[in-house]
Amino acid sequence: YREQNYDYVISEGERLLEQSTSAVRSDLVRIVAESHFIKGNYSQSLNYILMYPAELYGRQENYIKGYSLYRLARYDDAIEPLASVCGTKDHLTQNASYHLADCYLRVGDVKSASAAFAMASDDNFDRVIAEDALLNQGRLAFEYGGVMNEALNVLNRYLHKYPESVHCAEVQSLIVAAYYKSNNYDLAYDIIKSIENPSKDLRTTRQKVCVYRAVSEYRQAHPEKAVTYFSQNYPAYGWAILLAGGSCPTLRIESESLLAAIPQMTTTLSDADSYRLMGEKGALVYLPKAATVEVTLPKGSYTLYEVDMKTGSTKRLQKQVKSTQPTVLNRAGLFWFEKR
Repeated sequence: YREQNYDYVISEGERLLEQSTSAVRSDLVRIVAESHFIKGNYSQSLNYILMYPAELYGRQENYIKGYSLYRLARYDDAIEPLASVCGTKDHLTQNASYHLADCYLRVGDVKSASAAFAMASDDNFDRVIAEDALLNQGRLAFEYGGVMNEALNVLNRYLHKYPESVHCAEVQSLIVAAYYKSNNYDLAYDIIKSIENPSKDLRTTRQKVCVYRAVSEYRQAHPEKAVTYFSQNYPAYGWAILLAGGSCPTLRIESESLLAAIPQMTTTLSDADSYRLMGEKGALVYLPKAATVEVTLPKGSYTLYEVDMKTGSTKRLQKQVKSTQPTVLNRAGLFWFEKR
């Protein structure tokens, strides 16, 4: 065994087990199980480790059992032994928690998966595992977290720890999307501003965040006043100014009906996936990214259009939309509900 001749250990160990006494049987089972495990024979390693007395199990035995179950795609069964390995801050905990996270994902327990990835992200041990664990923690926080502040913090930590990673472009894109889903504009702006070598999309988003934050804060502080915004290149941020509740934005709008309807709309509280202007004569709903959003309209009948944010042109999507039930939008864009 010490010479790493595992084939010999397996063949001789299995032969000796047939004639072994109880005094040495446990040790033989343990050695044969680990030899099969090292060789990648996970079905055999599981069979032998299950022969090992339960009262003698330690972290190593639970790892052999849990990882063998994991490799045999028995994810639900692998959770308990892998979880029992975790705790002490060492290589074994990092490896076990990393595969434990995948088990949780396979059985649909996203919250536990995220916690396991967080445990595996300790870069004092295997940096490859740590990097991938932190990336997956950020992805889960973004996709399932609900509150985007956690996703922004995790993703920002990833960029600072691994600035040369091939995944940096993906992480920056997630940060852009997370801003639009976040209600904490100050934190979102601070994190985006702190990123070194931002992508073009991230630079554009940072500028729009500035506009939205400035206009939104002033609108909340002075709801009775007209809120105007002016800066270099400010016409490029016209829709951001409008959706934040600002006054006199520079916009290209071809439809006279839309132009007449906008002054009668007011900013409503944004949800995680959309920004809205609502009024008795219609509504504007902006989805920065693809998401499933329900829009409840005041009583009446409407026509649904998509507005091109660059040209101001409109394209009719649905001739008649009734307010008796919510309308579902499921792709990115600016949508106008014109009351008929």
